[in-house]
Amino acid sequence: MNDVDVGLKRKRGEEVKEQYKVICCCKYCGDKVSTPYKGDHSKVSRVREHFNVNQEGKYLGLQQNRLKECKCNPFKLVQITPEKKQEKMTSFVTPPISHDIESKFATLLARWFFLTGTPFFKINHPALKEAIELIRPGVKLPNRVALSQTLLNEEYNYWKEKVNCSLDIMKLVTLSTDGWSSQDNFPYINFMAISEGTALLIDGKFTGQKKTAKYLAEQLNIVISRIGESKVCGVVTDNAAANRSAWVILNRKYPEIYFYGCICHTLHLFVKDLFSNSLFNDPLDSAKEIAKFFKYHQYEAVQLHEIREEEGIQTLKLPGATRWGSALACVQSVIDNQKALEDICVIFEFVSNGKNKEEIEQRKKIKKNVLNTRLMNDLKRLQAILAPVNKWIKLLQSDNAMISDAFYVFLDLKKEFQILVDRGMFDQEVRDNYLLHYLENRWNVGYADIHGLSYLLDPVYCGEGMDEDNRVRTLEMLSKEFDLADEYTFYRIKCKEAYSKPFIDKIKARKMTTRDWLYSLNEEDYKKFPKLYLLLNRIFACVPSSASSERCFSGFGYIDSPLRNRLKKRKLERLGYIYCNARAFKESLFEVPIEDCEEIEDIDLTEEEPSHGLDYSGFTDKNFEYDEE
Repeated sequence: MNDVDVGLKRKRGEEVKEQYKVICCCKYCGDKVSTPYKGDHSKVSRVREHFNVNQEGKYLGLQQNRLKECKCNPFKLVQITPEKKQEKMTSFVTPPISHDIESKFATLLARWFFLTGTPFFKINHPALKEAIELIRPGVKLPNRVALSQTLLNEEYNYWKEKVNCSLDIMKLVTLSTDGWSSQDNFPYINFMAISEGTALLIDGKFTGQKKTAKYLAEQLNIVISRIGESKVCGVVTDNAAANRSAWVILNRKYPEIYFYGCICHTLHLFVKDLFSNSLFNDPLDSAKEIAKFFKYHQYEAVQLHEIREEEGIQTLKLPGATRWGSALACVQSVIDNQKALEDICVIFEFVSNGKNKEEIEQRKKIKKNVLNTRLMNDLKRLQAILAPVNKWIKLLQSDNAMISDAFYVFLDLKKEFQILVDRGMFDQEVRDNYLLHYLENRWNVGYADIHGLSYLLDPVYCGEGMDEDNRVRTLEMLSKEFDLADEYTFYRIKCKEAYSKPFIDKIKARKMTTRDWLYSLNEEDYKKFPKLYLLLNRIFACVPSSASSERCFSGFGYIDSPLRNRLKKRKLERLGYIYCNARAFKESLFEVPIEDCEEIEDIDLTEEEPSHGLDYSGFTDKNFEYDEE
């Protein structure tokens, strides 16, 4: 193609070269078209740009000062192409990574390994290297040794410094401690610091020593001394005998710190007491037999899975001996799957599919239980008992729960059991001789002075429904032990004023806690009861349960998987420390452990997302009676 073919003419018949550029002129508009000197092909392509206009007569997205009307087509606009600058060397060659960037990349990559529970040997996987090389050639990945030593130590020190800074900021903390066993049955003990809804793992160690009262008291004394006696308002543990003996030892040295048992653990022990009676245990055993059968028989498990997906019902679940609320989940799952189980036992050749005589007899028993109407009614009654207990366990395991609610649980469960009697689900004898008997026994063991004090001093309750013995004992404690009788009178007046303000409405909507209300008081208010005000701050900074320690163990169990059973204890301590505190600080790289998606699974309700505060939506009047929805 020559110049004439594209409508060009040379300026006065000649090409003009200016600094390695060729300038051509349009014979219609006279505009100059500048092109690099790269032969005829370059000129042709640039001139085509001059005439390359759209149908609407304008270029979309171009600036107006870059457009000009061309006389060769007066209704169209063309672009005047700017001079092309020389490209930089970096557009052809990737610059090397600086040492700081490479170090930061290694730190973030290691953090991903630590927070996701990924084994260290996978850093050598060829697919990972290939993917990194594709994006950035020449990047040097840290090796397995660096991950498990240098980078792990640096990350541990980073989180340790962050935790220590947070402890310095916290005003008052509650300590929580509990024990756990690793895959190889090696004992571990942790110490959590809880303040205003945040639970941090401040210390934890694998120890071969027996957890006696003396040993626990020594370890707690070390942690209290580290944080500061004035900052620690309470210590909550489970209700084991060794822990209770440790409370007595520590209470002599720290009389201002409250030592008490976990209310969720108390409720769990109440459920265990129920199942020690055949009246409640036999239906649960039958439900477990049904769940186990469909877990270990593949053909029936597939049939149940297909029916379950069509109807959108939950899977069958097995209870765990130490897992809160798992008994209710097992009972509830069998009730929900009742129709599907009946279809499998009746429609399909359920009994005849047995391989031998023993299995045929087992299938007959399972079929009899599934079709047994009385058993299903017993399971529904058991569900009605466990539902309110599990409701309170889920609410009280939150790190935002109020210590005063522990006393209200005892009163509320009494009302719930009476409602079941009124509905005809149980007779009065079962309620009095079994339900209330087991509940009162556990409450008498788990009750501590802080429960009565918090319930009496909480503006939401003000001791409503408190039995006379506990009320008199608590009032005597305020007047004689603390010498706060006069200040308590002024405080009760202030509590009555709170009823006429939006305080209760905010509590019901979970927008305010008793701690928030105390902080909102002005100087004139709390000057009338200064000593009591300090006592209230210490009491309501305590939490009712040690669920934070249980959630910590869930994280350790996620890291200490069967595939990593050779992980050294020192490394496991540090990995668990990083993992648990990252969850507390809600780092963006943190991932929640994915539960096993088996058809029938063992569940751990302590790993669920905790509820933030309590649901007071059922409180309808000044007496604060809880209504079942």
